[in-house]
Amino acid sequence: CARPWHCHCTSGWTGSSCTIPCSGQKFGQNCAKTCTCRNGASCSRFTGTCTCTAGWRGTSCDQQCPSSTYGVGCRQCSCKNGASCNRFTGTCTCTAGWRGTSCDQLCSSGTYGVGCRQCSCKNGALCNPVTGTCTCTPGWKGTSC
Repeated sequence: CARPWHCHCTSGWTGSSCTIPCSGQKFGQNCAKTCTCRNGASCSRFTGTCTCTAGWRGTSCDQQCPSSTYGVGCRQCSCKNGASCNRFTGTCTCTAGWRGTSCDQLCSSGTYGVGCRQCSCKNGALCNPVTGTCTCTPGWKGTSC
């Protein structure tokens, strides 16, 4: 301090004795600068550097993670077969006919569509795992055979 109660605080500190840490969206010497962090990102009280929350990127955390990426740091999603990826959690939403954490497994025999619903096929007919359309065995006809 140059004289009592007139300190020039180092980065990250403020107050008459430089003992109060910067808070809120303030940073730098004497906490004189305002952070530009967005979308719930934290701000370094020393440098103003933003630490982005899940699903965001960029200097100010104002850009969404690109398609097929998620989380803190926009990591690559593991979703397959046209599944969409939640940009915050990385959870895959499977397209019709697929199941599993990464949507890498066909619907089980006798199921189809989004969520692998039960087919209505009868008499040994095959069920299309995407559309649920029945392929009848010889001698049988109709939507459900």
